Amino acid sequence: MATSLKGVVSTLQRELGRAFYVVGRPDHPMLLSGPDILIGGEGKLTAVVSVRKHEATTRLLARITAARLALPPQTRLLAIVAEDAVVPQWVMGNFDEVADPRRAWQTVRRYAASDASPRGDLGALKENKRRHSEKFAFALRLATLRSKHELDTVAPNVVMQELAQVNQELQRHSENALRLRRPMAQVQGSVVASISARGKPMEQLRTLCDASFTHAYQLDTGIPYEKPDANLNILLIEDWPIVRFDPEKPLRSAAFGCWILAKSSGSSDIANLIERSRDPKHMRKWQNA
Repeated sequence: MATSLKGVVSTLQRELGRAFYVVGRPDHPMLLSGPDILIGGEGKLTAVVSVRKHEATTRLLARITAARLALPPQTRLLAIVAEDAVVPQWVMGNFDEVADPRRAWQTVRRYAASDASPRGDLGALKENKRRHSEKFAFALRLATLRSKHELDTVAPNVVMQELAQVNQELQRHSENALRLRRPMAQVQGSVVASISARGKPMEQLRTLCDASFTHAYQLDTGIPYEKPDANLNILLIEDWPIVRFDPEKPLRSAAFGCWILAKSSGSSDIANLIERSRDPKHMRKWQNA
């Protein structure tokens, strides 16, 4: 079978027949790290994730978590692991099926057409997806409202420094706090970070969403369970990231990854935004959905 993704998709489509649709690198409206292939037909949906040699465990866990939360609950998640990749067994236990790398695409074709069901607790998955949807909707609402206003910006690093100076408790990082390899501050259990004006902003956003997914959720047999200390976080920007043909995707994908995208409008304004994101009324909605 062809090894390029385009060739694999074409071959799978031909062998599965007209009853199925095969899409390579599907552009999901909320995901920046989605499955590599999506196969649907006859009331079945299979997401295929390729696990590469040097793929970090945390990134793989984030991809599984994001797929489970974003795709329909009946979706089967299948892994194709490179022969030279070393992945802990407890991580692989979060997939519904793992293909033998020597017969990977034959396994994909057979599994996609089968009546196999997801291995995890479907009821628990539906409940956790519902709770995440409440959280996502609230984060997106806050970010969208702020995006409608013309706000003067302050350098994100200045905002974070000022927040740290006003709130001395920020100096004592909790053991359970989200850890990032970039400047950040902690306010009331939320993290304040930023997207650098230099570099690729959407790649930075992808990395931050991956970190948030693995911090906020614990996987158990493929089911993402929210951790008790998982809060909405604030992601400061000076200019809105742009995705061609889908200008709202940065807002959506950030909110889905538990980040509120916000213009870096000053420490006082950002502190007020954190207060709003911690509103008990809205927190109860997603915690008790």
